[in-house]
Amino acid sequence: MVPDSSPTDLDAQRLAHVQALLQNGDGLARADLAGVTLTGEDLRAYEALDFQGADLRGARFVNADLGEAKFGEADLSGASFQNVNLARANFARCSGRGATFADVNLAYASFREADLRGSLFFDANMADISFKGASLDGSEVEAIRLSLNGSTHVLGLKESICSLAGPISYPFIAGVSGDAFWLTYYLKTQDINWGGFAKDSMMRGLRNFGFACELLDEVEEDDAWERLAGALAEGKTVITPLHVSAATVLGSGFGGAEWVFVTGIDRGEVLVNCLLGDGLRFTPDRFRAGWCVHHPLEEAADDLPVIYAMCVVEAREETPGRAEIVRRGLAGAIEVLSLPPTDKVLFGFDAYTQLVEDLESNDDPAEMPPDEARRYLPWLGLGLLHHHGSRWAIRDFLGEVRDAGDLTGTDRDALIEAHELYQATCDDLQRVLETLPWTFDVHDEDERAEAIRTLHQNRGAAADLLRSAAAKERDALVRFRAIVEPG
Repeated sequence: MVPDSSPTDLDAQRLAHVQALLQNGDGLARADLAGVTLTGEDLRAYEALDFQGADLRGARFVNADLGEAKFGEADLSGASFQNVNLARANFARCSGRGATFADVNLAYASFREADLRGSLFFDANMADISFKGASLDGSEVEAIRLSLNGSTHVLGLKESICSLAGPISYPFIAGVSGDAFWLTYYLKTQDINWGGFAKDSMMRGLRNFGFACELLDEVEEDDAWERLAGALAEGKTVITPLHVSAATVLGSGFGGAEWVFVTGIDRGEVLVNCLLGDGLRFTPDRFRAGWCVHHPLEEAADDLPVIYAMCVVEAREETPGRAEIVRRGLAGAIEVLSLPPTDKVLFGFDAYTQLVEDLESNDDPAEMPPDEARRYLPWLGLGLLHHHGSRWAIRDFLGEVRDAGDLTGTDRDALIEAHELYQATCDDLQRVLETLPWTFDVHDEDERAEAIRTLHQNRGAAADLLRSAAAKERDALVRFRAIVEPG
């Protein structure tokens, strides 16, 4: 128990209490740490800290690396996390009423059965986060992302594979479906698309796992329930976009569709698996109210296969082993990165080349009319952030395959080299994000103008980093070919 103290030295005594527990080997699980403030400097000597069952009411975590930390069943009521890495952290069954998560990395974190009523998530990477069974009444979000590359269709794909074929990780399914390998550049807007095309990724991912599937295109809203119920009546399952709740962190305030997995129909209600839970029940009216059609950038890509509404999962025709699934995924990566261009869109290495050329050739925006200068703004938005995220997913996919021993011999050696190249690619892209200004949520015209000037000044450095990243990806592709095309 932290002793009572005057306001002037209370924080110091609380910190001393934490450090004594750690140094004595007692650990922090079930400790009374209410009101403590912990920074990265305080915790830098410790990894994967265990706060399970601890009293952390009102605690503050600032500028810290708490990746893989354990907060299960801890009391985090009113606690705050500011600029904290919480990747793969476990918050299962914690009490986090009124907790605040700002500028945090919560990728792969779990809040299963947690009490998060009234909590706030702001500027948070929540890729593949799990809220299954969590209480989220009154929670609010702003500037979050639920996947590393900005697209949520791979989340629905993951739910389907987990349900039908057993547990699988987000990076693994993002890798073997090809979703993480997409790089799509729109020539008209000079912008990077968020993620790949769901049609390709879903079908490729399911087929690589041995499942037959069919995509239902151009489904009208009035027909959505009938098309879904018809597939379920035939014993099939369906992946579809759906606003699963209008009153939680995945409601209309988020603004995007969450792809979910519909497992069956019971007493007239469909059963849905998603990051909020398994077996969530939807009446026909509730489904119709929440169902949504994906809307692509038709003006830029109306000649591409991106109009889709539902993916019907049929029988599993084969059960390939993990090594075979990995090889199929790497073969898909080669294809995705080498796709031929269209009149409107470039892919893979063609996209990299054009992206660098456009960045280097832009004229001084100070001499342009305001409307013309705004074409620089795509560089300052989410495209590069999501491209970095997609390469992060590739790195984690390759790392998982390496650690699991899915490949052996020279194939394993090539995979390890590819993983190292993608780690270096992530480093290059992180430096791009640090080099170019960020204006996604900046609305002041003067601030935008300053950002455009900064972009113009730093474009050469950013182009060099992007060129370096592309070269590393080309080298990684050589390793992929050595694995899937032996001899």
